[in-house]
Amino acid sequence: MGNRLKTISIIIFLFIGQFAFSQRPLEEGNQQLENKTVNFEKKLSCKVTPRVVYHSDNNGYLEIYFSAEWYKKDEKIDDEVNRLFLIDNYVKLGEYYDNEGISYEYKPAAINVKKSVYKGIVINYKGKKFRHKSFKKGYVGCKKETESPIIIENLSTPKALLEISFSFVHVRAEGYDRDINDISRNVVSWTMKLPNNTDYTISCDDKKSEFELLIDELTLRHDLDVAKEIKEKIENDKKLEDCPDIKAALLEKIDNYIEQEEPIAGKTKDKPKDKPKEVKKKKKPKAPAKQSIDWAKREKYFTGLIAKFNKDYNWLKRKIENKISDINESVYYNNQEISLLESRFKSSEILPNDTLELIKIKYGSINTLNEENKNEIDIVLSDLRNFKKEIKKGKYRLTKDYNKVDDKARAKNKYDKFNKEFNNLIGKVTDTENVAENVQQEIDKNNNLVLNLLEFFDKESATIIRSIKTKYDSLFATFINDILKLEEEYHAISAEFEDNRYSKSYFKAKKKKFIGRTDKIYRQIVLLQTKDSLTIIEKNTELAQHEFNINFNSEQDFKKTLLALKPDVKFLNDEIKEWPANSFPYMYLVLFILMAAILGFGGRVYLKALKAKNKKAKQPKSVITPVAEKTNDKPSGGGITITHSESNKIKGKDLIDVRRKAGKDYLELDMADEWDDTAVSKVYFHKDCIIKTYRFFEDSIHAVDTETTANETGGYLIGRWDFNKDNPDKYDVSLEDFIEPGDDATFSRYQLNFGAKIAVKLQNSLENCRQKENLDFVMTAWFHSHPGLKIFLSDFDLTVQEDFSRKENKLRMVALVIDPYTDNWDTGIFTYQAGGEMNNASDSKQFFSLETMYQWAIGPGETINHDNYFSENIKKLYPNSITNNVYFSNPCILEMKRHIEDANSRQSLNGISSFIGGKLVLNNYGSNDIVFENLISIADKETKVESKSSKITGCVITTSGNNPDISQLLAKPEITDNKIPLIVIYNFEDKTIILLSKNQDKSFNKIPEVGGRISFADMVTWTRKRK
Repeated sequence: MGNRLKTISIIIFLFIGQFAFSQRPLEEGNQQLENKTVNFEKKLSCKVTPRVVYHSDNNGYLEIYFSAEWYKKDEKIDDEVNRLFLIDNYVKLGEYYDNEGISYEYKPAAINVKKSVYKGIVINYKGKKFRHKSFKKGYVGCKKETESPIIIENLSTPKALLEISFSFVHVRAEGYDRDINDISRNVVSWTMKLPNNTDYTISCDDKKSEFELLIDELTLRHDLDVAKEIKEKIENDKKLEDCPDIKAALLEKIDNYIEQEEPIAGKTKDKPKDKPKEVKKKKKPKAPAKQSIDWAKREKYFTGLIAKFNKDYNWLKRKIENKISDINESVYYNNQEISLLESRFKSSEILPNDTLELIKIKYGSINTLNEENKNEIDIVLSDLRNFKKEIKKGKYRLTKDYNKVDDKARAKNKYDKFNKEFNNLIGKVTDTENVAENVQQEIDKNNNLVLNLLEFFDKESATIIRSIKTKYDSLFATFINDILKLEEEYHAISAEFEDNRYSKSYFKAKKKKFIGRTDKIYRQIVLLQTKDSLTIIEKNTELAQHEFNINFNSEQDFKKTLLALKPDVKFLNDEIKEWPANSFPYMYLVLFILMAAILGFGGRVYLKALKAKNKKAKQPKSVITPVAEKTNDKPSGGGITITHSESNKIKGKDLIDVRRKAGKDYLELDMADEWDDTAVSKVYFHKDCIIKTYRFFEDSIHAVDTETTANETGGYLIGRWDFNKDNPDKYDVSLEDFIEPGDDATFSRYQLNFGAKIAVKLQNSLENCRQKENLDFVMTAWFHSHPGLKIFLSDFDLTVQEDFSRKENKLRMVALVIDPYTDNWDTGIFTYQAGGEMNNASDSKQFFSLETMYQWAIGPGETINHDNYFSENIKKLYPNSITNNVYFSNPCILEMKRHIEDANSRQSLNGISSFIGGKLVLNNYGSNDIVFENLISIADKETKVESKSSKITGCVITTSGNNPDISQLLAKPEITDNKIPLIVIYNFEDKTIILLSKNQDKSFNKIPEVGGRISFADMVTWTRKRK
């Protein structure tokens, strides 16, 4: 136990001794510090002993020399090979070796050092980083002791702690060869304390600048207590006793400020301090009145403030222009260097290895210069934004003071002038800021060139850096979206406050609500600022691991927006807090509550009565059913049994009226046309729903420009359902209304999120349909677009489909997908298979066309009077025909008769004889009827103008054979160019007509070998019988 205590005591003593030694104050002149060991590779170490020379004159400065003793495996070695270096600029060292003709070789670890912004010395002075005088050559080295010292200036604070950390580099030198090895594994530090009697002087100008800066800051803070504290400091400052003129000028300046601010704070010198009771006797107004101020004094204040801002801006502008000029020159130099390196790399005159080494050396120089430029431009932008913030504060103060002036008409001219000058200043600073941001973009471009250069010798690092850039660009873009939302909310609150502040209904509760909303925005801004700072630290850490630094445009855009928004929100919050609010009219509130209670009681009584009435109306009705057989358990009442029927109707199950209106109000779509295996047989699409759906997707396309692809979008469809009449295992579904998404929906190029509000709209629509139609509606389908992506269901779409499908009768749920970038707006109506698996694009035989559906829906909906036309059913002859029926009018048949007679007399027996004019009547999806009204000769076709109701819908071909080959005629432009759907072929031999129709694939059917002939004489006879 005693030995343990003894050991602990020795350790504590050594620790205290070492601490006391490290904290011992320096003395004037030459003195030696303790030696420390630096370990290198291969069991090589160096014992370093610093020698410092402290000078108390010239504000205090320090000279540091260090000596080195080398050891190999703890044995001292004395040779000329090993050397110790401190390096500020690795590239300058390499350039020095080049100029001296000394060859050098970097070790792998040393190359990593060269890539980074390497500093051989780090100084902490009074707990903060401190800059030292850079080495002239970029390095300091020695064999045994340094020849030139390291100088640290401006050490003027008595008893201040000074900590110096060295990162030594080992260089092995043999003749004209150099091996630059790794930096030390540990950083070696020495701590010193400056002496108590440090001789330092502060000039009168320094003191004047110090206090003037404090007074200038007061002009924006308007804090009277702080002003009095500054005055006390000026009066008690011993350094100002040697500068009586400056002290008098400073006191006069602060007195003037206090004199201006005291009336505003309600503390005028004329106010009696010994009669507080008189103040208490005054009646308090119902709402706090605005405090009046002396506008003449404020004019003088704002004139001086604007003059100061203009002076500061001119000084800042000159400073920034010089910096920007230097940075532009540096960026130009870097671009020239990169171009030179790229050309050398591609040249066959230089060996690739030599070029690679050259790139590695120059890369370090360019990257270091780029980082210096980046830091400089960041400082410039920070100065400009802070300056703009101060100008905005002055402008806000102007508005505040003007609102407190009684005679606004008199003050308005000066107020408008000052406001305009503030705006001009803000505009000038913004212009300069834009110039700096353009330079920043040039640095970014240069950084990208440097990144391309890195790919020449380290493609892996370049790929990693590009991935980091993409990652953080995305993060900063998210921050920008968040801050823009906050900015939009801020403008909404500001506009709402302006509308309400002078209103009689501006009560304390509303004021509290405004304050809460602005406080919330301000907290969110602070949170975003914290997130941004943490992200920047994380970004810089990741980039530093790969020895690279690069700016992000999105990061700068976020900072710019945030720094502009934050003071605006703070000012609005302060203004709301200071604005008086009206007292709430509690009497009106009591009356309102009383009336609401009376109405509520009456409404409750009414609802109870209505509920009782409905309950009575819904009592199950007695159904009288005759009993077929008499049994021993026969109830009383003879042969009659009284039972009660209960409604087991399933929700949304009813299509009786829909099937009756098919072809008129509903477009009937057969799912067998699209799928071989489908659980849904028929889909009935209401014409109003088709129009609404079509125009919704049409608007989504028109909302974007022609060079941009539209985002996915969609909505819900409601309707009813029933089992198919012919096959009860399958379903029929109706689509009767389209539900558009709410404003909370988010759609992108490859994804859609309907949001929450569409569900509310869906329930409202179902309820409206239930009340209007007295029928139950359900969601039967959902519809979304794949702009330019073709028709299919993605994995995400299949998941959504499963979520929408119910456990009971789930196979009735339909999913519709449209590609609005196809000519006919191809649309897939995806159904479940009988086994429960969802059909997809690979299972489809063909897709439907929303364009065709729309044309049917907006059509005139006319019906044909069959008694006025000679008709033939084309479907019986050609089942796959796009034409159902053809109707010949009386004039058309008679014109055909004369035309055929004239052709026979001219012996024009074979060929295209004439065109037929008429119209197409859509009667279902993909099929139509044709009405032939009149003949149009080929000669008159060019001059004949087609009307909307009558156009070329067919042609007459005359032939003299029973089974003519008309394939060559069908390929003629007269038929293909006019897109003729039906051809009338007249055979002179047997005087019959053959009707030839197009199929669904737009090709003509073959002429049937047997049947399909119509006697033309019968057609002519029909015209004579008609009345």
